[in-house]
Amino acid sequence: MDDWIDKIREERAQGINRALLPSAHNAVNARYPGITWEYCFKCGEPTGRAGAGEDSLYDEQGQGPYCESCCDAKAENDVEQAREYRRTNPIEAERRARLADWFRRNEP
Repeated sequence: MDDWIDKIREERAQGINRALLPSAHNAVNARYPGITWEYCFKCGEPTGRAGAGEDSLYDEQGQGPYCESCCDAKAENDVEQAREYRRTNPIEAERRARLADWFRRNEP
């Protein structure tokens, strides 16, 4: 008969991830090393975080989890992409010009 640690392993294999107490994590990982760890969506390294319901790092599209270094790199890349979009998009450029004109006309 399977014990509770084997049941946790079977659930994890099926994609069911329940919150565990630290002592339960230690017990499961003692038998199946790393099974309760969360791994980065991008680089595959352990995230060091507690899981989707806790403090894991996901992007706006729900992709993740990310480790902190991949999350930081993704955020920097997203900012650069947004700047490039605003710089090259003609509709955005026109909107900014109208906004700047409005501020010039409405200065105190």
